[in-house]
Amino acid sequence: MDQLLSVLKLLELEPLSSASPGVPTRADLIALKREGSPWGGVATVAQILMEADNSIDYLVYQVLMPDDQMRWRLFHLAILGVLLSSLREVGCQITSLRPLSPKSSGPNYEVVSPRGELYLLWFEASGVWSHFGKSSPFIEATRGIGHARRSNGADLLLLMPDRRALVLECKYSWNQDVVARDGYYQAMAYGAEVRSRLADNVVSAAVGPESVVSVGSFSDLSIGRVGTIPPSGLSSLVDDFVNDQAIGILRN
Repeated sequence: MDQLLSVLKLLELEPLSSASPGVPTRADLIALKREGSPWGGVATVAQILMEADNSIDYLVYQVLMPDDQMRWRLFHLAILGVLLSSLREVGCQITSLRPLSPKSSGPNYEVVSPRGELYLLWFEASGVWSHFGKSSPFIEATRGIGHARRSNGADLLLLMPDRRALVLECKYSWNQDVVARDGYYQAMAYGAEVRSRLADNVVSAAVGPESVVSVGSFSDLSIGRVGTIPPSGLSSLVDDFVNDQAIGILRN
């Protein structure tokens, strides 16, 4: 703060106080950098401010991307946004029920398909078990481990109770094994849990960055359809799921 106040005071002194405001050119910044300290730093700051002024995306990227704890959360939110947009594109009506929260016991959205079918959409689906008064398979299977984390659920769950479910696990990583193996294992586990007690027909997918997942691919298993997919593939996946296309694949 003291440094900022000092800079503001400098603006009141000549020749800065009478200087005409203007945006420096690239040549101006190069010349300023050649003047040495402290002008090289001034040129760097000026360049950043110019880029931020021209692109809000650049400013957001610079502020948020260095935060390891923020990147995967933003990816999770982004996939939710893509899912909601995809649902609207196929004609679904969406009603927000409550604010987003990792500990919400109830669904965050109500989704009505063009055919009038009612779906419930969870952001962080660990609360789905208590919502329907059913025991969580994870809690049952790990009850003997005293300090195990008890909250467990898919990142996104689109559920027509007792009938159909689309499970999405968001895996933000540039490591292909993290997306392929960890993503597949989690998509498989969440799909199996949902298939066991919440829905008869399940499609479960790990969603990874475009640079890691080049195209969606799925395998038909006893629990349903399991695979990996890039964000750009969600639109067609949602279309097939909501409109019940490829019946032989979606139904067991």
